[in-house]
Amino acid sequence: MQKSIPPRVLALAAAIAAVTAGIVAVIAMTTGQPSVIAVLAAVAMIVALVIAAVSARSGRATAALSPASDTGAFGAVDTANPLSRIGTWSYAYDDGHIVWSDEVAAIHGRPAGHRPRLEEVLSDFVGGDRQRLDDAIAHAVTLGEPFFEECQIDAPDGVRRSILIIGEPQVDDEGHPVRLHGTIQDLTPWREAERSAEAQRRRFTQLTSALPLAVWSANADGQIDYISEALAEYSGRELDDLMGEGWLTLLHPDDVPMMTERWTAALAGGLPYEATFRIGHHSGEYRWHRVGAKPEYDDQGHATRWWGSAIDVHHAHTVEERAKQLAHDRDVILDSISDGVLAIGRDWRIAYMNDRVQEMSGRPRESLVGKEWWAEYPDVLGTPVQEAYETAMASGVSQFLTFYDQARSRWLEITATPSSLGITVFFRDITDARELGERLEQAQRLESVGRLTGGIAHDFNNLLTVVIGGADAVSRDDGISAGSRDMIGLVRQAAGRGAELTGRLLAFARRQPLAPQHTDVNRLIEGFESLLHRTLGDDITVETVLTPDLPAAHVDPSQFESAVLNLAINARDAMPDGGTLTVETELKHLDESYVTSHAEVKPGSYVVVTVTDSGMGIAPEVLDQLFDPFFTTKDVGHGFGMGLAMVWGFARQTGGHVTVYSEVGHGSSFRLYLPLAPDGARPQEAKPSSDSLPTQGSGVILLAEDDALVRAFATKHLRSLGYDVTPAATGPQALEQLAQMDTVDLLFTDVIMPGGMTGRDLAERVVASRPGTPVLYASGYTENVIMHNGKLDEGVALLAKPYSAKELAIRVHEKISESVRADT
Repeated sequence: MQKSIPPRVLALAAAIAAVTAGIVAVIAMTTGQPSVIAVLAAVAMIVALVIAAVSARSGRATAALSPASDTGAFGAVDTANPLSRIGTWSYAYDDGHIVWSDEVAAIHGRPAGHRPRLEEVLSDFVGGDRQRLDDAIAHAVTLGEPFFEECQIDAPDGVRRSILIIGEPQVDDEGHPVRLHGTIQDLTPWREAERSAEAQRRRFTQLTSALPLAVWSANADGQIDYISEALAEYSGRELDDLMGEGWLTLLHPDDVPMMTERWTAALAGGLPYEATFRIGHHSGEYRWHRVGAKPEYDDQGHATRWWGSAIDVHHAHTVEERAKQLAHDRDVILDSISDGVLAIGRDWRIAYMNDRVQEMSGRPRESLVGKEWWAEYPDVLGTPVQEAYETAMASGVSQFLTFYDQARSRWLEITATPSSLGITVFFRDITDARELGERLEQAQRLESVGRLTGGIAHDFNNLLTVVIGGADAVSRDDGISAGSRDMIGLVRQAAGRGAELTGRLLAFARRQPLAPQHTDVNRLIEGFESLLHRTLGDDITVETVLTPDLPAAHVDPSQFESAVLNLAINARDAMPDGGTLTVETELKHLDESYVTSHAEVKPGSYVVVTVTDSGMGIAPEVLDQLFDPFFTTKDVGHGFGMGLAMVWGFARQTGGHVTVYSEVGHGSSFRLYLPLAPDGARPQEAKPSSDSLPTQGSGVILLAEDDALVRAFATKHLRSLGYDVTPAATGPQALEQLAQMDTVDLLFTDVIMPGGMTGRDLAERVVASRPGTPVLYASGYTENVIMHNGKLDEGVALLAKPYSAKELAIRVHEKISESVRADT
């Protein structure tokens, strides 16, 4: 007979194992590891089952158990009831009743001492559990196999419980099965705890999955031990691959050093961690995330765990970077404009200013931003500026004003625009623009006066032509008395002064005929330096400072001499007690910035002739009128006031420019800018002119002149010289006369005529009809008929009005002689 283990020892061991299983289950659920519950509990229960089985087998050599022994072997198990809610049960095959402990009765919702039949007990089991347990009992009876089942019961007390039932068949001495013996443990508290823990886990998982961020935790050393599925879904990686330091592979390589440095510092100091870096998306894109973690401390203040999150801030980061870029672009744009931009808050403190405001104020923005506007600029208190700012702030309506800043001697155009934050002020320095506008206004005024002057000069030249020509003709009459001859001389002298005046009027009006050519300005000045000495007198010293190798200018030499002589005479009058006149030459380039403030000149290089005197200077208030015709600061009878007007007109007509700088008591400087001669141009030699008066002439002349007096004078005088003259008042009349003429040796025509045909038009028709016919123009006001850009067209011969009888005879003789020589 096999020696058996004492039944009470085996029963106590089974009870201990069962209790251990319960305790393990509780520990597992409270530590948040529900997946381990069933395994540990099952292991403990199996231990109890094995012990019970050994106990049962050890008693097989004994007789069948007596009723007293139904609970004897498992009686010790009942001692564990208060701890584990475990009871014993026994089922005898012969009577079909179950004997159970009071604890099992309580688990089944029956009163203590109640002995149910098997069918009654099986009716408590829920659904498939009933059949499964019935099958297990059948196997135990027929095959002698123990069973171990976890089931659910609906007890009569209305409570559904989860139980662990263990059964072990017992046999008699002959090996026949006589009963089942086992234990029942109420697992309901642990199963509820397990379900609660599982529900908590699911809720936590669902919460972390629903959050727009990844949740993670790390141990005290910073090793990641939990990551929510959000990061796995985002990255397309397995969670296991991201544990520990695996998540570092998701970072953008450029961000790893920064992140590592900050994480290391947080771990070392036990301080909260925050950083923004890029994490790789499963699409291959790197997106910006804001990652943060807070430590969990023990009682000693040491970090024992880290709880963190990572949220996708790519859009916000992109918007922020874009906002920074836009702010930078805004600053670049606002700093690049010529206007000052200033923002003032409702508390009257300066919120923003661009570089232009810094330049205009002469102070860096760091010393002004945040300061109160009125405290920093008290000089605007009580001015229209204060009124405009306060009105804009109070009314919400933009204010505009033009203000002269006396402290900085400049004109400002100010716009104050209200906003919800205060006002934005735009400053525009219009000092140069106002000066330019004034100069343009002056130029337009001079242009208008010039047109009027040119028209007057035209009529006067016609009259003076008759007066001068008539006086010359009469003076050659030997039969007049000496007194009459003297009177004619006075008439001739007066007419000459009139001609000089009209010439200056035409020069001012930019209507005088110019013949510009390649001119060595230095050589020209050296040539008439002696004339300047004689004109200015012994009390004035003339000095010349000529720049060597000066490029040639494109200018009419005679008119240039007249302009310099006028400037010299003007300087002489400014030095009544004597002084020094300096004539300088230089090459100067006018750039775009200069041209912007002097609209009448083009950028480029110019020969500059500067005439400087040491005289009394010119008062600032008269500088703007200095070039007006008939304006003079001299006493009455001491000048026409046309000298500087003529210089201005000559400079403009030449394609140049004239400026003046003067200080009262220190003298004046006039600068005459002359255009350079075209590349390849050669100096032109002056043609010798004959001063001898032709006594006779021959040839046929077609004369076209609209002024009756001039036409009569020219016709009579040319006929007196022997020419055959056919006069006409208009171009069409001249063409009618031409049709009846056999030959024409010269067309002598006025430039400006009525009838819809200019002298140029007539000349073209005559030359087309009679090729080779020479043309001599006469005009006191040419406009653009035979001149372009202020210069006579190439090959044009002009006799300027007023002309004398001698000038008329000489020029007609020259043109006909040139034609004859050309034919020969």
